[in-house]
Amino acid sequence: MKKMLCAASMLAILTLAGCSVTKDDISKKNTLYLSLRTDIETLDPLYSSSEGSGVVMQALFMNLFYYAIQVDEVRSDACESWEVSSDAMEYTFNLKRGIKFHNGEELKAQDVAYSVNALMEIPGKVSWTVMIDKAEVQNDYEVKITLKEPNASFLRRADIVLLHEKTTEEAGESFGLRPIGSGPYEFVSYEPGVKLILKAYSDYIGQKVAFENVQYEIESDPSAAIAAAEAGESDFILSTAFYRYDALEANPKLSVVASEYGEDYIIMNNRIAPFDNSKVRLAINHAIDKGRCSYMFTGGLAKVPTSLVLGIQSERLPGYPYDVELAKKYLAVAGYPGGEGFPEIEIKTLETYKAYAEVIKSNLQDIGINSQIALEEPEALVPDLMGGKVPFSVIAIGLGFDPSAYSDMLTSTGSFNLARYSNSEVDALYAKAISETDDAARKELLVKTLEMVQEDAPYGLLCTNLRLFIYNNRLDFSEALRNRSGMYIRPQDVRKK
Repeated sequence: MKKMLCAASMLAILTLAGCSVTKDDISKKNTLYLSLRTDIETLDPLYSSSEGSGVVMQALFMNLFYYAIQVDEVRSDACESWEVSSDAMEYTFNLKRGIKFHNGEELKAQDVAYSVNALMEIPGKVSWTVMIDKAEVQNDYEVKITLKEPNASFLRRADIVLLHEKTTEEAGESFGLRPIGSGPYEFVSYEPGVKLILKAYSDYIGQKVAFENVQYEIESDPSAAIAAAEAGESDFILSTAFYRYDALEANPKLSVVASEYGEDYIIMNNRIAPFDNSKVRLAINHAIDKGRCSYMFTGGLAKVPTSLVLGIQSERLPGYPYDVELAKKYLAVAGYPGGEGFPEIEIKTLETYKAYAEVIKSNLQDIGINSQIALEEPEALVPDLMGGKVPFSVIAIGLGFDPSAYSDMLTSTGSFNLARYSNSEVDALYAKAISETDDAARKELLVKTLEMVQEDAPYGLLCTNLRLFIYNNRLDFSEALRNRSGMYIRPQDVRKK
């Protein structure tokens, strides 16, 4: 298995990997301009984890299938059909004939099996590859994936990017510099920190794309990105500049859509005192004014959810209503009447969530808990959170709309169990829910599971996690928004009006 180049080498070499193309070299009429908030980490799907890389790969590579969250539908550009066994253990995929990689080689079942096995070796993909037992070639155009145990949500969770085995292995470390996919666009050039250019692949088997070129402009400054959109220099941006929402909505040249993809949480480490006491956690949950959090962070755009799982709402899951007196009662039951004897809390978070932290600090003071805010960089906070070293923090977790994904956050062995929460009954019931193939029965099991979780209050529930999709009205983004997977749109779905 090949190894990933360090980021510095990748950026330095990739600049020279394609021909030099400037904005004047390509027709604006036939070019789609998309804004990236983060730079490209690598264009190798085995090792990419940044938003910038993920956005570009929607155009460069085909997936075996993908989950279109807006229409709650599993779709595929690569398969004629697929079958799922009655026990949800075996998934058999029948590939379309004639799919070509960008080097002219045809996609075969062996490439699919290779892609699955390669992804299974990558620790960063374990949140969903852990479900898979093996991938087996049935014939040139049929592959079967067998799971370790039944999982009715496999098609909504797995992210199987299709790689050409021979090319990927021969390229080794350099694959991330000159990626060969089978998507509708192929790589042209990349200028680190500035732009990346793709061109339409002439032998793409799918629907003909509307634009001959796609140019990704890298702009980390939200104000500059919005200015480019307002000036018509960028056709689409993803933003968290909620303070600009009203002005953007009033601009006749632009459309803005606020979209949910997760929830914002207080992470309380259940193994570290005093957060090992569920009554403390309940006190904190009821002490927080979520409506105020939404107003301060998103101008009131974000909803206040009542469930820790975005895709499951029920009258049986009331959430944690803002109630200072109830919070004080829970705190007293926990042994801290009026906050007496409660240690000062350090609220660790990112600059992005400072507004949340300020509301939380004020609300905690109302029940007698003192706190201080400590802003950290992502590269420092995230590893400490993953390692269970942070007692109290505020962060977003974007696990999407599929409830089974939240088992990573709420079960004892989950890869995103940042709270170090452990309840054997929850583990067992969640496992049963994930394996249930009947939709109604699965939802009932999930609600029962979340009733237990809500009583334990392992996390603090704040607001839905939002992103703003801002796009130019001269183009038709309707299908791109319907067909998106997660927070990414696919340029092949954007049409001219």
